[in-house]
Amino acid sequence: EFWPALEQPTLQKSKLDWDFVVGNAPEGKTAIGTYGGWNLAIFEASQHKEAAWKLIQFLTREDVNGDVVELVPANMKAAQSFLAANRKGADLIIPHLENASPRPLSPRYLEVADIEVTLAQDVFSGMDPQQAADKACTAIDALN
Repeated sequence: EFWPALEQPTLQKSKLDWDFVVGNAPEGKTAIGTYGGWNLAIFEASQHKEAAWKLIQFLTREDVNGDVVELVPANMKAAQSFLAANRKGADLIIPHLENASPRPLSPRYLEVADIEVTLAQDVFSGMDPQQAADKACTAIDALN
C-alpha cells in the first residue's frame, strides 16, 4: 500500500522533492481512506482480557493515541493533532479519514495487497499504466 500520508517520514529523507502528500480520487469521486491499526486485539483464550481491554482503551484515548503511533491515528481528534504536528498537507489528508471504511474482510486481502504493490512497481518501472492495471486485474481474477 502506498499512501503518501503514511510514507511522508520516508519520503522526507529522500533527496527528491516528491511534492505530494496524499493520493487523490478520480475527478468527481470521493477519496476514501481505510482505518488503520490491526495491532490491538484481545484473544479469546487470553487470561487477561480485562487488563488488555483497559490497555486498548488507554492507547486509543484522544490525548494519548497520537503519541504512541507512527502512522495516522484512527481516532479523528488524535489524528487531527497528529497530522498537524507530523505531516505536511494535513488539510488534504483529513477528508480521507472522514470517509474511511474498514479494510475488506477477505481471506485474500494480503494477496490482493501484494498484487497492488506489483501494479505500482510496474507503473513506476515504466510499464503502460493500462497494461499494468490489466495485468493486476488478471492476477486478482485468478484468485477466485
